[in-house]
Amino acid sequence: MTFDFLISNLPTVPLTIRKRDPMLRNTPFLITLSICLAATGFADEPNYRGVMPKVEIGAARFLEKHPQYDGRGVKVAIFDTGVDPGVVGLWTTRDGNPKVIDVIDGTNSGDVDTTTIVKVKAGNITGKTGRKLTIPAKWQNPTGEYRIGIKRAYDFFPGSLIGRLKRERRKAWDEANRQTILQWQEKIRAWEADKKPRTAEDRAYRGDLNEQLAQLKQAPRRYNEPGPLYDCVVFHDGQRWQAAVDTDEDGDMGDEKLMTNYRVSRQYATFAHNSELNFALNIYDDGDLLSIVVDSGAHGTHCAGIVAGHYPEQPGLNGIAPGAQIISVKIGDPRLGSMEVASGIERGLRAAVEHEIDIISMSYGEYAQRPNTGRLVDKFTEVVNEHGIIYVAAAGNFGPALTTTIAPGGTTTAAIGVGALISPEMMSAQYSTIKPYSGIGYTWSSRGPNFDGALGVDIMAPGGAFAAVPKWTLHKQMQMNGTSMATPNTSGGLAVLLSALKATKTKYSPHSIHRAIQNTALKKAGVDAFVGGAGLLQVDAAFGHLVKHNAASDELIRVLASVPTRNNDRGIYLRDRVESERPLSTSVQLKPLFRKDTPNTDRLSFELLLNLKATADWVEVGDRVFLQQTGRRFPVRIDPTKLEPGLHYAEVHGFDAAHPDRGPLIRFPITVIRPITLTDSTYWADTLDFKAGNVARRFIHVPENATWADITLRLMDDPEAARSRHFVMHTTQIQPRQLDRGMNQQRHITLKTDAPTHQSITVEGGHTMEVCLAQFWSSLGNSQVDVRIEFHSLRPSHSQIALNEGDDGIAVEVAADIRPETIQPKATLTRWRQLVRTRQSKVSMLSKSRDTQFNGRPTYQLVNVYEFTNANAGSVTPRFPSSDGFFYDAPGGPHIWFICDEAGRAVATNDVFPSPVRLGKGTHTLELQIRGDSEDALRKYASMPLYLERSIGAVTLPISRSRIAARQAAGGIGRVLLSRGARQSMFVSAPRAPGYARPGDVLLGTISYGSSNDQRAGSGKRPGGYPIRFTVGTGRETKPAATPPLTTKKPLSDAALHDIEFSELKRVNFEADREGFDKLANELSQIDGFTLKVLALRLERLDNVKLRKTRLPEVVKAADEILKRIDQDAIAKQFGSNVNLNDKDDAANRRRLGEQRTVLIDTLYRKGRALGYMELPDVISKHPITNPAAHDKAFEENFNQLRRWVNTTDKEYVLLHIRRDRRKNRNGAALKWLNKYIDSSEPYYWYHKKRRDVYESLGWQHLHNHESRWLVIRFPNK
Repeated sequence: MTFDFLISNLPTVPLTIRKRDPMLRNTPFLITLSICLAATGFADEPNYRGVMPKVEIGAARFLEKHPQYDGRGVKVAIFDTGVDPGVVGLWTTRDGNPKVIDVIDGTNSGDVDTTTIVKVKAGNITGKTGRKLTIPAKWQNPTGEYRIGIKRAYDFFPGSLIGRLKRERRKAWDEANRQTILQWQEKIRAWEADKKPRTAEDRAYRGDLNEQLAQLKQAPRRYNEPGPLYDCVVFHDGQRWQAAVDTDEDGDMGDEKLMTNYRVSRQYATFAHNSELNFALNIYDDGDLLSIVVDSGAHGTHCAGIVAGHYPEQPGLNGIAPGAQIISVKIGDPRLGSMEVASGIERGLRAAVEHEIDIISMSYGEYAQRPNTGRLVDKFTEVVNEHGIIYVAAAGNFGPALTTTIAPGGTTTAAIGVGALISPEMMSAQYSTIKPYSGIGYTWSSRGPNFDGALGVDIMAPGGAFAAVPKWTLHKQMQMNGTSMATPNTSGGLAVLLSALKATKTKYSPHSIHRAIQNTALKKAGVDAFVGGAGLLQVDAAFGHLVKHNAASDELIRVLASVPTRNNDRGIYLRDRVESERPLSTSVQLKPLFRKDTPNTDRLSFELLLNLKATADWVEVGDRVFLQQTGRRFPVRIDPTKLEPGLHYAEVHGFDAAHPDRGPLIRFPITVIRPITLTDSTYWADTLDFKAGNVARRFIHVPENATWADITLRLMDDPEAARSRHFVMHTTQIQPRQLDRGMNQQRHITLKTDAPTHQSITVEGGHTMEVCLAQFWSSLGNSQVDVRIEFHSLRPSHSQIALNEGDDGIAVEVAADIRPETIQPKATLTRWRQLVRTRQSKVSMLSKSRDTQFNGRPTYQLVNVYEFTNANAGSVTPRFPSSDGFFYDAPGGPHIWFICDEAGRAVATNDVFPSPVRLGKGTHTLELQIRGDSEDALRKYASMPLYLERSIGAVTLPISRSRIAARQAAGGIGRVLLSRGARQSMFVSAPRAPGYARPGDVLLGTISYGSSNDQRAGSGKRPGGYPIRFTVGTGRETKPAATPPLTTKKPLSDAALHDIEFSELKRVNFEADREGFDKLANELSQIDGFTLKVLALRLERLDNVKLRKTRLPEVVKAADEILKRIDQDAIAKQFGSNVNLNDKDDAANRRRLGEQRTVLIDTLYRKGRALGYMELPDVISKHPITNPAAHDKAFEENFNQLRRWVNTTDKEYVLLHIRRDRRKNRNGAALKWLNKYIDSSEPYYWYHKKRRDVYESLGWQHLHNHESRWLVIRFPNK
């Protein structure tokens, strides 16, 4: 997800665009404060200070003295939503070089399959859309071969742009439909005005005009904007691959820009139809794959503008390093709402190494359960440590509570994790704040430490700016804020710093840079280390520090610190009461980090004497440690026992004994929380004072056995203050080494003096809970808030209930440990989780031209295929429990999946954060993809099961006082008041398995035990309840297979032998072995009872859908051969009267004639269809109808015969009925039936194709174009 805020107007509550989870898991969500500028009045930097914050980080001061160190010679990779290369401000550097030197789509979203090869005929080729494409003579193509592909705009355009285009195109479509309605109304009026005599046929035509008009008026409710469909053409000009896209969909390729890979030509083009969307092209795999590169959101371009925007005429808008160059790596997939994907990151890392990038700037991240670990984290670490690339990443926007930093920026040692500052200049320039005040961390900026004690935030920088955005937004600049903006601000500052270091030939490494910016950072009053790390970046001071200490032999090396006895934690984090009740003695392991190619002589010569110093007196260390290449430990003693309740932070610093002015070479973080222990276990209360931006934290030891708490906030009345304030309330609890997302509750609240706010939260007894209350930075003025927390307990003997089919149920005991509570238990199952096994699994090596890793190793991919049927259209949530939730910390992958419907159309895409997708009725295929570094590592996922989760009508589980009461159906438990310390026993009965569930399926739900109470605020029970699951099949009794009776083998009868022969005939390949089929068919047709069967089978094989048009006369002839053998009158007589079915002869005769009736109906339908096909333009062009009158008569007679036996408007026959309507020029009636079945059925190619044909016949071009596009989209395999 991206880390910025998108808000229109002045500071307000952060807006989540796509919410994945009530807590942290949000898809790329532009938390972007959006204020748009025309950018016409900017003069110079001083007048617009704070618009693009440079003064705060010392960049402005430094560039004023050294304007030539403006980032020139430095390349920055923007890992984001993509960068628009056509945006003003991103054209050139200050020294005239190209600004954007490469653009890469790492997500596959813009991929076009161009494996289809065609040749030009008369200057044209037919594109994949069906359009005729004119190939310009000026194109040089020695082979004459063109590769073609197709791309739907809405499969890869940015989501916001799609919304705008849909609105604009709908408006144009509505106008076209309105004009057509007016035209048809005029046509009807003209018909009515003409008083000439009318025939029955005329009156039928008049009636159909009414139906046509009715269908026109209904068309808007069926309208679903398909978007543009682009033909793509790729060819080799003898020198390199070239490609063009038919951006205006007119088929004229001569007016399209011919482009090759962007890094070669640095060309871009623009899609037509007012999209203003710029794109570039890359061609892979010897022309088999075209990548159309567009951005998936405005976020990446904005970040690039902060890093290196260059406005020669408006220097006030310049980015931090206007001389730097950019490569754009799109890691945000528009199909996932701009969520990052593994392929994007891996391809970006390869590009970074290939381009010799200096800095990676990444304003993306996700929640991670395990800090500093995972396949992707390892790759970032390798790029930093082995290739010398500086990696800058956002810490996240999930504050203000502690331990809310996000991977990779806030959890990875190799990254420079950035927090967000807002300065007085920014408050004034970006938000028009009435009374700006001293700079602070943004309220929402994520805070450290990590679960393993690492601080998580290394540095802070301004977290807001006006910067460039893509042209398609129809804005030139936009204001955004977030750690997403602080990250490129830092990257831009580092680009200026590296520019100076390169120009002065000063040695550096990612580690020396990391250390220097921390040791020279500016400490801000009121900004703690958890939000700001070492402090505010200072470019000028960092440069001076690096130059001064450049000669140190260990300057380029990093020393890592960890605690071996605590899982190699990178810091010490004591949070629960039990951890701070006694001193802790342990040792810290120091180990120098060398590149793999460091010579052994250099390793052996490494020596570093460090002076140790603790920053707090409750931490004790020795004076010195002598470090060599093998590493060294030193003891540390932490005594938190005398600390006051609250938050305490210290660091152990290691200084170069010979040059202590270098600042700390190691920073080992120590965080201790001394929780408040309640004297009364039922509640805690306090009154807290606030002003804008203040954050108050209270850490409470949750009473043992507590299961939920009610929090009440009341803004105290102050005659001199406003009567409302904007606050953020954030409560967290940490289970062992991970943040429990069910216990991480963040809520934006407007507190009013006359309206207390109540919230119930889940708690875990015996652990520390942080209650964090922050007055939002933009909510000015002082305030006082009364806070009261009441703890409750209804503690069940089972924290989760698992039932199996066949079980009676389970006994549960619930205790009220803290205060009297009212119980009223309720258990419901609301979700059905269906098990689906892997149908097919394959591991293969990915494309060398695109997916070879930066270290030269191949990338492998596992593809698992699952097939399932949706009985009804609705929402489904696919889940892979063993890998869901793991992204940066995933040991392999992470995974991504795609769902296709029966027609082969991709209808859904998602990743490791499950969310519901809407699927139609029918069979679907899910393809799971996991990338990895070895085949063996991937094969362990080959049998990974898929679970499909659907909402179901609530299944209520009976709850009785005991097992005996349950068996006697003696009634349930009503409302019961439990006194403090009392317990209540109950029995939860297992339900019956629903008929749709199969063995292995699971029904999921919750059980709650409490009940709301009118006498007090709060939920009266644990929010969310406790999980309950019911597994189908494990207890189901299976009947043993019956033992077959002993039989004596008898010879087969002649009839049985003939049946076998007929089965053999069915297996003969009619197309490949016509002679064999005819021979066996002729033999069988001589046998009584098989003649019609054989003829019907022959007709079926002749009427092959792929070859039907080539042998229509044969189909008609074969049908006539059957019809002359069927006595229709006898069938009519048989089924027009009652028959004594107890009479064997009568029953047999009815069966025989029933079979003949089935053959008759099928034959009449096939013959009618063949006669109709003979009238198709492409058939007539090759085989004209010599006697139209006779043909018309044959069709009508056949249709009337069919109508004797079936309702021709039934689904099975309606297409023939529609053919007849169209033959009689009743297009309105045809549309009526088509729309009826399209509206009530899953997508069916022939319905949509026929509707398109009717629209074409009527001249309704807007509807014809709409249907034509959807045909291609819905039925890609056609």
